[in-house]
Amino acid sequence: MPVTAASPNRVRVAMAMLDLTQTDVARGTNRSQASISDICNFVSTDVKLPTLHALAAFFGCTVDDLFPCVPVRHSSERATA
Repeated sequence: MPVTAASPNRVRVAMAMLDLTQTDVARGTNRSQASISDICNFVSTDVKLPTLHALAAFFGCTVDDLFPCVPVRHSSERATA
């Protein structure tokens, strides 16, 4: 699942709601702090499924809650008036 500025990443929101640091999340998900930082700062372009599931389990939510799907409009689709 690509993580870009166009697909809102709510990991930072979840962290803020629970007053957690990237280090807290890294320890709780058994991921590196650098990896969590990359996700929070949209540096990662391909977050692997095990990481997505670990984050969702840690925050007690679904993957879709943290990484909502954003419809992509293809250039072949025409805007209708």
